[in-house]
Parts: sequence; C-alpha cells; structure tokens
Amino acid sequence: MLNNRSRKKIGVTPLCKTAGADISNERQRVYTYPGGHRIIIDEPKTLWVKPPLPGGVGGGSHRVLTKSGHGIYITYGWLSIEWSVHDGKLAIEF
Repeated sequence: MLNNRSRKKIGVTPLCKTAGADISNERQRVYTYPGGHRIIIDEPKTLWVKPPLPGGVGGGSHRVLTKSGHGIYITYGWLSIEWSVHDGKLAIEF
C-alpha cells in the first residue's frame, strides 16, 4: 500500500515552451516524402518547428495540433509541403 509521501505528483508538460504558429487558416496540409509517401493532415490548427542543432544539423521536424485535438509528429526528411486554405483566407500571410 502506498502512502501520500511515496507518491509523486506528475505534472503536465506542454508540447513546447512557445505558443506555436497559428495555421488554422489551412484546410489541409500534405507532407510528401521520398518514394511518394504522403502524410495528409485535415484541419491543422497549430504548428511547432524544431530548429536545427548547432552547425545546421538535424531539426526541421514538425509537430502539428489539429482542430480535433490530435497531435501529429512529422519527422524531418520531407521533400515538400502543400496546403489548401479555407474559403476567403490567404494561403500565405507575412
């Protein structure tokens, strides 16, 4: 039997320390890998991008949160990203 002193309180760690980029204007996002493998994400909401390590090595992986609350990890190595937007929204905003 465990007592209160032997239990550890486990906190919830956020996905990232930053808020991420709002990509909720996108209807669909498609990542294409070598060999034609595609990952299709419907209704993406937030995007986090892992920066490269010192010297420019690695990085580039993405984490995407969807409107329905699913988290998707996209490994580096993709060749292209395509996206379509909701009606009346801009495809790219600067």
